[in-house]
Amino acid sequence: MSSSLSMLYTYDYVLAMRSQTIFRLLLIVLPAFFLGLFYWATSPWWLENLSSFYRYLGLYFFAIAGLFFVRADYRHTTLCLLIAGFGYFFIFPEERKKKDCARANTLLQYNLFYDNKRLDLFVSRVEEIQSDLLVLQEVSPQHGHQLAALKQTYPFTFGGQPAVGYPSGQMLLSRKPLYGTNVLTTPNGHKIIQTVWRAEEGVEVFVVAFHPPSPRNEELWHQRNAVINTALKLAERSPLETTLLVGDFNLASSTRRYRDIARNFQSAPVNTWPVFLKNWDIPVWPIVALDHLLLSVNNKNNRICSREALTGIKGSDHYPVLTTISLE
Repeated sequence: MSSSLSMLYTYDYVLAMRSQTIFRLLLIVLPAFFLGLFYWATSPWWLENLSSFYRYLGLYFFAIAGLFFVRADYRHTTLCLLIAGFGYFFIFPEERKKKDCARANTLLQYNLFYDNKRLDLFVSRVEEIQSDLLVLQEVSPQHGHQLAALKQTYPFTFGGQPAVGYPSGQMLLSRKPLYGTNVLTTPNGHKIIQTVWRAEEGVEVFVVAFHPPSPRNEELWHQRNAVINTALKLAERSPLETTLLVGDFNLASSTRRYRDIARNFQSAPVNTWPVFLKNWDIPVWPIVALDHLLLSVNNKNNRICSREALTGIKGSDHYPVLTTISLE
């Protein structure tokens, strides 16, 4: 009888240990696998999209660490904290470059959001900041009327003219001359703006501005990639030593695709999206960097001094980004 009870207890113990092992595998190993998968993925489209939100996996591991801590399982608590920290600070480092620049220009970029009802706040802040160049996306005709108030500050504009409209919802406003501006249309009808910006006397910059579609399905994902690749080819054929690629890329800095692109440029991603969830109007903390600025590396004296999300400006599901660059 005692032998049978002993075997039963042993069997129950083995089952319990096995279930704990499976439980820990599901809690730790599987999500860790996905964290690594997100780091390398460039396809299929849905997996690359998921890699934009890797930070949620970090939050997951912090939560699981708390669960193990409550259970006094300090070994697995430590493991989860290490995985979360590794994902946050090593695999996907948040880049913020801050350097002292004796000679600097500022560029403000913003996806206005077509349904933005609070653009007056942005216009007022622009008057305060008076950055050298504004690069805007999702500009509606109504927005264009409101932005006309900036005409004296920004005498050089592209977008809003009767023969131009707003190419793919874009608009450029500059305090310094823009010339040679033209629009390239991709086979799918997306518009890329090319212009020469005279940032300073004797300092000219080839600017490529674009806003590819959000990759909500495979077709739009292919179109997004095609627009980005076209912009990169334009940068390769730049007539000037200094080139800027700027816009809402709809490509997260956490993706391998972005890292492969940024390897050939100076960059400093800043999290600007989502400020709120559109369908429910629920405010959230941005965890994705989509609004990028890439600076060519041909001139070693040029550099990105800083990039900063202006969190006080509301109305869009993106925050504006103020970039300070040194151009020589």
